Amino acid sequence: MYCQVYIKDDRLFVNFDGTSIVYDKLSFDLGDAATDFAALPETVYGFVFEKFKDAFLALYYNLATYDDTLITLKNLAVATSSVNTYFNFYIDNFIMYLMRLHGHEQRNLIPVLAVNFLIDGGKDAGLKGVDILNPKIAANSGFEVFMNDLKKRQTRLKEDFDAIASNSDEFAKFIPDSVMGR
Repeated sequence: MYCQVYIKDDRLFVNFDGTSIVYDKLSFDLGDAATDFAALPETVYGFVFEKFKDAFLALYYNLATYDDTLITLKNLAVATSSVNTYFNFYIDNFIMYLMRLHGHEQRNLIPVLAVNFLIDGGKDAGLKGVDILNPKIAANSGFEVFMNDLKKRQTRLKEDFDAIASNSDEFAKFIPDSVMGR
């Protein structure tokens, strides 16, 4: 899965496989968020995903309306959004995925971005073939996809940090001459 994230004119652009979404007027320190995300323990995000999944299934089986379910999950998202900027992106997409299960008539609300991330996200990462009519199976499958993808991205980020920190001589050629005093 191809992913690109960049900031331009106070907007965050996120692209997955050629489709994109834009977040307006964001302000946060990406460096700190990236290092925090790389070190975020699996127990923390596993616990958060479980809470969202459990809340969704409870509402689903108690026949809550689509709007009530969405409001509840959004309130949970607000409560957990301070954990990490990058992780918050996962939570937003997890909510969109769970809401997709809640009503077939609401599927048009899911951005193409989330569909690409969840359904078309790679040979072994996507949710193709998940039984959408059985919410418990589908929610558990979604949980696994998000957990696995998050772990893979954390591992890649840690490897990048290790490479930069341990091979500073190799990266010197990428630093502008003006910074190096040349």
